[in-house]
Amino acid sequence: MDDLFAATFPSTNNFGFINCSSKPSPVQGIIAKVPSIKGVEPGDVLTLFSQGYTSFDDKTPIPGTATQFERVIGPADVGQPVDFIIGPYATAIKPIRSGSLGVCYSVTRGGNTVSSPKSWVKISVELPGGGTC
Repeated sequence: MDDLFAATFPSTNNFGFINCSSKPSPVQGIIAKVPSIKGVEPGDVLTLFSQGYTSFDDKTPIPGTATQFERVIGPADVGQPVDFIIGPYATAIKPIRSGSLGVCYSVTRGGNTVSSPKSWVKISVELPGGGTC
């Protein structure tokens, strides 16, 4: 496998935020798109990790917001991007309120693991009158 590229967030607005008016709504989960991976083969294991932070950097993680998702690559996945839906909202996204989400992924084949760089998205699920979406 070649070097891995950072995941992207297709639901961000023009300012790089995901907020209550994003499509789809963050209440339905946040999409993290893993780009096509050159050299990936059926049977490889793709694992996505996410963590919420109190600000727009990785200084202060929010306890309980870490998630991990795993997918075994099938023949139809080779040469294609893979979308993961980060959730559930109540534990992985809502506690972020106004902060950020950091995501990275790894590919494992036969005990060897290659990891991607971390990517970030700004999150704001606070409503103007108080509360969250």
